[in-house]
Amino acid sequence: QAGDTAVHICSYYLDSHNLYSLKWYKEHHEFYRYTPNEKPPVKVFPLTGMKINMTASDHVRVVLESVSTKLTGTYLCEVTVTPTFFALAETANMTVIDFPAEGPVINVERKQFQVGETAHVTFIPEHPKLLQTKDGPPDTPVSGVRPICTSQSCLRFNVTMILIIYNFVLYRSQNCLR
Repeated sequence: QAGDTAVHICSYYLDSHNLYSLKWYKEHHEFYRYTPNEKPPVKVFPLTGMKINMTASDHVRVVLESVSTKLTGTYLCEVTVTPTFFALAETANMTVIDFPAEGPVINVERKQFQVGETAHVTFIPEHPKLLQTKDGPPDTPVSGVRPICTSQSCLRFNVTMILIIYNFVLYRSQNCLR
């Protein structure tokens, strides 16, 4: 989640080899290098908005503080050993989500429904771009995604099941009506 700390761990087994270097990349940009035989052993090349915790990062992990959605992407760990200078790499994806401070404002015509009735619901999202569908134009804030709504949406659906959890009533629907 945005603002949290992300710990990336690169596990490796050296066997009879020695560690020459450990490198971290986001996409194709190297941002952290640990080379134990160099002085200093750590070099950083952070991306814009990337805050590396140098105290917590070492030859196995890199710790990113206060992550933002800009740090979403593919990360690669590359380990090179001596005397062969053989390198192994592994990738993983990280998705940083910026949740809204509050949920959407939801309005219903009444507080209770019976199974089979049609519910009419309006809601105003806190962050409209969280409500998205694929196949949008590439110039939208999230590439390849377009928002469903920008201010208020209306839903109508047939109630097929009612579930009560901690005084919240959730209505399940199989079909959305226009």
